Amino acid sequence: MNKKVSLLIGTVLLVLGVCFVVYGVYVPAAFPWSSRVTYLLCGGYLWLVFKFLLDVPFLQGMRKTPSNGSLLRAVLFLLMAVVFLLMELTTEPASVYTVARGFIVVGGLNECGENLFRAVRQGRNNEEAG
Repeated sequence: MNKKVSLLIGTVLLVLGVCFVVYGVYVPAAFPWSSRVTYLLCGGYLWLVFKFLLDVPFLQGMRKTPSNGSLLRAVLFLLMAVVFLLMELTTEPASVYTVARGFIVVGGLNECGENLFRAVRQGRNNEEAG
């Protein structure tokens, strides 16, 4: 994905996020689920905004060598996402930490998927070259 498309998607996500917050402020009982689910969704949404506004256009260009991806990293990110999800499910009240845990869970799942994809692609390239 190139920089312009990523910035466009990120900007649209940011505008939609602001509209979501404004709607939630003016209609406080607008969502049929608990506040915990809303906070987790907000954390996941923040990850998407981060991914499209900062990571893809700027941070990936600053990395000197792209990650090849490995199954170990994928498993570690998956375990991190599961641990933070379990931490959220076992705590009593929903709080600001719920948003952070949602951010980490979605980010961990995203990184797990990217590492799996890179590892499989690298394995196929090695098979074709060998």
